[in-house]
Amino acid sequence: MPTLKLGTFDGSKCLKTFLAKFENCLDYYEWTEKETLCHLRASLEGLAGQVLWDAGQQSSVDEVVRLLKNQFGSLNEEERYHSGLVDVVDESNCKVFIRMCAG
Repeated sequence: MPTLKLGTFDGSKCLKTFLAKFENCLDYYEWTEKETLCHLRASLEGLAGQVLWDAGQQSSVDEVVRLLKNQFGSLNEEERYHSGLVDVVDESNCKVFIRMCAG
């Protein structure tokens, strides 16, 4: 079986993307509830890792995800990421989009 790498989430990237990758690993490896919670907790770093302080030891996967969504997700998340796109017309007069990095 090939190895999938979940990676980490620190709050600086799109939460929806991280959660989609997390679900993919969960399905692929068929983790139990306990394994799922352990992998989720282990993948959180930096500001995202601080939600574990609020979650406590007895928290569930759903509770940790809810806290992550409250802290890093929003109904306007897609709009926020799209606002970082800039229209650029290249030499062939085709419109392309370039994501501007927040500095």
